[in-house]
Amino acid sequence: YVLLRDVRVSGVTGTFATVTGVPSGYALNYAYDDDANVATPPVVALVAAPSDPYTVWADSFPTLTDRLLASDPDGDGLTNLQEYAFVTSPVTGDSADAYTFGRTGNNLTLSFDHPADASLTYEVQASENLTAVNGGWSTVNTFTPFATSGNATYTDTADLTVTPRRFLRLSVTKTP
Repeated sequence: YVLLRDVRVSGVTGTFATVTGVPSGYALNYAYDDDANVATPPVVALVAAPSDPYTVWADSFPTLTDRLLASDPDGDGLTNLQEYAFVTSPVTGDSADAYTFGRTGNNLTLSFDHPADASLTYEVQASENLTAVNGGWSTVNTFTPFATSGNATYTDTADLTVTPRRFLRLSVTKTP
């Protein structure tokens, strides 16, 4: 809801009072772009607050039309949930940047970027035999939900001199 519009190029300016009693699920935005036209000034508006961090992230990609978590609109093999969870773009094929594998001494490492979202659960899974039932995958580490964005690294405990065949993968789920 637009509350105040000024037709001058600069838009509404000045010092604003602190507002209390804003309805639940809404936020007061003093520089809201209500028409996506750079030639018109921003307005003061009461806008629906994003429901969760995923929505805020999805809103940052104006060309993203398919926002379903399981969709892969850029066709790079990562779903929107995975793109969000690994801080990559859902509109450009950049799945190679999702996570990296490495080695520290005789142990495998897996590193990935993550957003600040406690609703995401990251599990590192390992297998020594990809031909076993379900690939032989078992969870070897579950990361504590991340309160701040950053990078996380898992160093596997299996020594590659003892276990020469070792495979790692990263699974992410979102709780409502």
